[in-house]
Amino acid sequence: MTRVCAFVLALFLAYSAPVSSRDLTGIYVKIYSNQIEFLNLTDIGGQLTGYYQIVSLDSNSADGVRRMSFRVSGAETGSRLLLNLSGPESYSWVANLDGSGFVLDVPLSSGQIKQVSFRASSISEINRLVYSLTLYGNGTKYYSNVRAELADSQTRLSNDTNYYRPRILEDMRKAKAELANALKEQVKANQNLSDKEAIARQKHATADQARQAAQSSDEQVRAGELAADAGSADADVGSAEANIASATVDVQSANNDLTSSRNDLRQVDARIAQLRQLISRDKAILHIR
Repeated sequence: MTRVCAFVLALFLAYSAPVSSRDLTGIYVKIYSNQIEFLNLTDIGGQLTGYYQIVSLDSNSADGVRRMSFRVSGAETGSRLLLNLSGPESYSWVANLDGSGFVLDVPLSSGQIKQVSFRASSISEINRLVYSLTLYGNGTKYYSNVRAELADSQTRLSNDTNYYRPRILEDMRKAKAELANALKEQVKANQNLSDKEAIARQKHATADQARQAAQSSDEQVRAGELAADAGSADADVGSAEANIASATVDVQSANNDLTSSRNDLRQVDARIAQLRQLISRDKAILHIR
């Protein structure tokens, strides 16, 4: 049906308008903000052949742009053109010559007609336009990837912070509690030592008094008993000193655990700072570009 309509339209144009002497061989372009369209036509005695291509931005493609090509055939009748396109889809368009270019009448699904102006161009300009559009498409795709990586870095930073910080804080709390218990034990041991030293000094004083006061054999015996008490007091002092040494070791171990927990926290903070630097660098790149 489309071919019959195109044929009838071509006959109508052929008999209703004079034949133009203008040679339409060349390249014609329409430029949009996000795509370019161009026609490469060969005019042989009013019969047109060539191709029509659309190059548009597409973030899903490998190089950031999408290309669609159509074969073109048609006829020139006076100031009007009939263009038949075949490719992914088929179209029949009419155009009116306008200066060095033409205005294409494109029928829309709404029933309206959209007029698109094509101007004369060249191979070098088309190559430059396609290159610029591809470069822009690649840049857009790159920055899209950068934004995705930035979002992923922010997510991982948040996850790391949420995972490690509560555990480190819990480890520090436990270490502080252990240190506090060790300090209490040390204070208790010191108090016990003080009490035992006081008892030992009292026993020593009693023994000295006994030795000084002993003048008889009975007093000598009493002095011996007091000396034994003094020996027992010395043993008690030695035991108290051993308890203090053991408590000191416990305190040192608790201090070591606390130092290790603080080092782990510094490593996590360093990791967090490193991730923030990467995020700041990516944000700076996005801002500069």
